[in-house]
Parts: sequence; C-alpha cells; structure tokens
Amino acid sequence: MRAFGERLQKLRNEAGLSEDQLAERSRLNPSIITKAEAGQIDPRLSQIESFARGLGVPPTALIEGLGHSDALRDHPDTATTECA
Repeated sequence: MRAFGERLQKLRNEAGLSEDQLAERSRLNPSIITKAEAGQIDPRLSQIESFARGLGVPPTALIEGLGHSDALRDHPDTATTECA
C-alpha cells in the first residue's frame, strides 16, 4: 500500500492541505491519514472515497494505475472479483 500512500500524500500536498486539514475535510481521524500515507494500513473503499471527497478529486485519482489488488484487497465493503 506504499504506492497508495505516496499518491495520497502527493495529492494532499498539491491541494495545499495539512494532514489535519484533510482529515477534517474527509471526516476521518488524522491518524488514518498519517497511517495511510506511511503505508501502514490498507484503506477501505469507504476511506478512499472520504479521502477523495476531502481532496476534491474522484476516487479513481487515488487508485488508478495501482492495481486492483493493491487498492481494494480483502475489504468487507468491496466486492471480490478477479481481474483478467
């Protein structure tokens, strides 16, 4: 998940937001932002959607090109499908 964290941090910096500001806009605990950017957690789909809302970007901006298994692996709020 390090690639996701790097993308999240890049988009947050481009938006000129601190971790606390993004957390407030995303309605998430600031520690989630810190851990996601550090690659310490695999964010759930609902968290990815919250990050995107806080950044003012579509969720695909956070996950596009990362590979489905990296971005959405084993989360109860996502459908399990195999990519061809």
